[in-house]
Parts: sequence; C-alpha cells; structure tokens
Amino acid sequence: MRTPLNIYTMHPVPDLQQHQAMTMNSRLTCQALVWIGGVLGGLLSQSTIALAESAPATEAPAYYLGAGFRGGKGDATAGVIDSKIKLTNLGDLTLSTRPALLMGGYDTEWRLPVTVEGHKNERGVAWFGGGGLAYNMDDLGEVDAMLSGGLDMAVNRQLVVNLTINFIWQSEISDDDTEFMASLNYWF
Repeated sequence: MRTPLNIYTMHPVPDLQQHQAMTMNSRLTCQALVWIGGVLGGLLSQSTIALAESAPATEAPAYYLGAGFRGGKGDATAGVIDSKIKLTNLGDLTLSTRPALLMGGYDTEWRLPVTVEGHKNERGVAWFGGGGLAYNMDDLGEVDAMLSGGLDMAVNRQLVVNLTINFIWQSEISDDDTEFMASLNYWF
C-alpha cells in the first residue's frame, strides 16, 4: 500500500496515530508554556513589591514548601511538590534535606537529597549542593543514587524560587539521567 503524499510539501501524510501523538505533544507544550508564563508573571509582580521592602536577610530560608515542575531531555514533564528542611548549622554553612514528590510524569517519584548551602549573596541567591536518593526514575521502581545542586533565590520575604539540577545514576539499566526542577515556595 502506498503512503499518500501532501501535495504542497511532497512529504508523507501522517497516519491517525502519528497525528494524535503530534497533537498531544503540542498540547502539552502549550500547557507547559502557559504554566511557565503564569509563574513568571507572578514572580515579576512579587519582585516589584519586593523592591519596596527592605533588603532581605543574609540567612538562607530554613524551611519552605511549594510547587513547580520537572523537565529534562527525555524525561516526562511532572508536577513537583518541593520542600526544604534545615537540619543543622555547620559553621557558616547549613545542612538541609530537600524532599520532593513528583507526580504526573510516571507513577509517583520522589527525590531525597541532603545538601550543604551558604548564606544568600547580595542578590538574594543561596547556592547549594549535595547528594541523595531518587526513587522510580523512568518508572523503574528502583532507588538510585544522585547528585543535586542548584540555587534558592528570594523573591521577597515570603517567596523563594528554587532551581535544581539532579544527576541520577540508574543502576538497573546502566544509564544516567539529568533532570531540571523549578518551584515557587513559601518560606516560613
């Protein structure tokens, strides 16, 4: 059976399954762009309010809870419930855990890194790095080791943007994976 050609481009016309897959991908991309635009709009409005407030403290937030998304090359987009819990002081640094629950990409996934972070710099950014465990990456149902790093950026005295990159070793399939997570968190 011959594949029909588009008379304008002379490329094969996709069958129904290919067309549905392309339509679903463009819908997900549009939804993700709308969601990202809403978050950025909210952040910009909050940062305008923050300019009128006094300068932020130099301490990084000890505790926060928020929501965001996970993306990455080859990873299913997922919603993220993000958090940070300060464990102890290490001189000028702090030791924290940053549990995250991921939903919607595969079955439920979680990340549990332990990180070391310093004080916020003059721009309100605190860098962090550490290692931990990742569960159910790529829907494998396995617990894998990971390295984690990123930054917490104060938007104002109550909101913190968290940007995280995780590098995960998937021992079950002899592979590694890198993912990006972004979230807007309430600092308390």
